[in-house]
Amino acid sequence: MALYCSLESVHGINDPKEGIPAIAKAISRVIRFHPILSSEDFLDGADFEDISNLIVTQFAQFCMRLKKPLIVFFDEADCLSELTLLAFLRQLRDGYVNRPRMPFIHSLALVGMRNITNNRSSILKTKEGSSVLASPFNIVGETLTIKDFSIEDITSLYNNHTSHTGQKFSNDAILRAWYWSEGQPWLVNALAREIVEKMLNNNFSVTVTEDMMDEAAKTLISRRDTHIDNLIEKLEEPKVIKVIRSLLKDYSPGAKIQDADFRYTRELGLIREISHNEYRPANPIYAEIITRFIDAKDRESGPQSNPISRWLDSEGMRMSFWGRFKNYEVHAESSKIIKPETEEKLSSV
Repeated sequence: MALYCSLESVHGINDPKEGIPAIAKAISRVIRFHPILSSEDFLDGADFEDISNLIVTQFAQFCMRLKKPLIVFFDEADCLSELTLLAFLRQLRDGYVNRPRMPFIHSLALVGMRNITNNRSSILKTKEGSSVLASPFNIVGETLTIKDFSIEDITSLYNNHTSHTGQKFSNDAILRAWYWSEGQPWLVNALAREIVEKMLNNNFSVTVTEDMMDEAAKTLISRRDTHIDNLIEKLEEPKVIKVIRSLLKDYSPGAKIQDADFRYTRELGLIREISHNEYRPANPIYAEIITRFIDAKDRESGPQSNPISRWLDSEGMRMSFWGRFKNYEVHAESSKIIKPETEEKLSSV
């Protein structure tokens, strides 16, 4: 049996005394409304004072009552704060390695925007600065990354919608979806959802156009859904913002940037490597968000901080900001991506 549980509600809770009970309650909530598992009470007999064993104990008791193995998908696992994440992983590992002796989850997936093992060296430190010897990250058996969609993938995805509803996407709209998202899966879906459900109110008789894609992209940028908020939160990390600033023209960072910082920022999905050691923002939507974020930071720092607001027009929205990033070119007037082969690929789909 499979169970999906989002950990988004536990975001920002660093104290395990609060974080672990919050995770247990999140698990209990999704079980309560599960079509098969709802008859079982996950929190039955729970000792919320014993935060070191709460999760592992409740799962052991819960799985003992089940007739089939349990598979769990923990979404937004990377939003957990460091100490809560450590306490959570330790209990998952405790239960997993002791499965021959007690019931526990058969298999689980920790899903998120980044690999939670990326920061293991900085997380596994005590307050005194000494390393923690036993690593809860040994629970990770395999790391999988969902690749960005190709234009063919986007076309196939949107065609699925067309086959179910009859609503069509113009070729220019598909190309524009790829331009804005460069295949980032969440953005590809969010752009279409914004148009179909919000802009057109599920009026499937209207064909989705290029202009609608542009409008949807602007809305996503300004509305700051959870995905975008998570992106902005990552930009607050010093090593990430240092990497991002290094991609801007006319900016020369004072400190040498480590290759590991570039890898970390790339694995977050914020940037992409276009050739050996040459990077740029992952897509125009991210680039717009990054530009606005840095501009706001520079404004806070004062006039001598080299603000970049001059790159934006009166509406604060132009693709010409791409010209401020290295190794990428865009027609500022038409905002068309300079990739002739892209249009040829689309026409052949």
